[in-house]
Amino acid sequence: MKKRILSVLMALALCLTLLPAPAWAAEDTLEGGTIVQEEQEETTPATSEQAVEDTTEGGTIVQEEQEEATTEGNGQSTNTGEGEQSNSETNTLTEIWFVRKPDSIGRSYDGTTDGSMVSFGTPQFTDGTNTFELTEGTDFTAKKAFDSADAGNHTVTVEVTLIGEAAAKYKLKAGEETFTISGTINKAYPNLTVSLSETTCTVGEKLLPLLSVSGAPEDAAVTYYYTQYQTLAGNSEYEGSDVIPAIDENTAISEPGTYYVYAKSSETKNYNEERSDTVELTVNKAVVKAASVTKADGTNPSRRR
Repeated sequence: MKKRILSVLMALALCLTLLPAPAWAAEDTLEGGTIVQEEQEETTPATSEQAVEDTTEGGTIVQEEQEEATTEGNGQSTNTGEGEQSNSETNTLTEIWFVRKPDSIGRSYDGTTDGSMVSFGTPQFTDGTNTFELTEGTDFTAKKAFDSADAGNHTVTVEVTLIGEAAAKYKLKAGEETFTISGTINKAYPNLTVSLSETTCTVGEKLLPLLSVSGAPEDAAVTYYYTQYQTLAGNSEYEGSDVIPAIDENTAISEPGTYYVYAKSSETKNYNEERSDTVELTVNKAVVKAASVTKADGTNPSRRR
């Protein structure tokens, strides 16, 4: 019996011990929740009002700045500082320059100072990090001008302009647009052509009136030659000798046969010495007419009666 009473008392004690704990937790939670809620109610309005105020003020400032920028940029926002260049396409281009400029060009004499026909090909450029090639005529043009049109060594002024896709992507570094290099104009070879007014003549007939030449420089001396040996035509070792005589105003061929005639122009300031191709000249025997004999009575014995 005692054991039963003791068990009941212990059970009641256990129940009494367990009951207050949930109640305290609920009360603490409730009180904590109340505190948090009150603090939020006290702080949230102020924070919200401040946020709204800051947002409103910031929105007004941004709107005013955007309206000013739009008015100044004709519909395009620039937002640049005073005295600075506007945000144009030029500011977005990558600056490039030659890795190494072409140092010289050369061409034959043509009577002009223009050297643009001499191409740079595909010189290398750099943006400070990468190295790449641009092709003349596709990516850039290079106007080249010699300081003289005469043959010799000169200074060449070069003006480079980006074109095409390169112009839309790059800009040349200051000083790279115009520069000078050395240049050489070589003497040209004239296109010399000799002509014969007649391809045949007779023994003893003067040759010079039959000859003419085209393509010779105005300040060049022209000399005509003839020879019976086609393989020796133009051989300077024999020119002026009996093998290849020069033709002057008194020259006439005394023996019939086939001869080869050509012309030579002298070297000048802008042209090299040059000779023409050979032309054939046939020299025939002179036709001797029979003498007419008349008798004293006035009759010609050669006539048939």
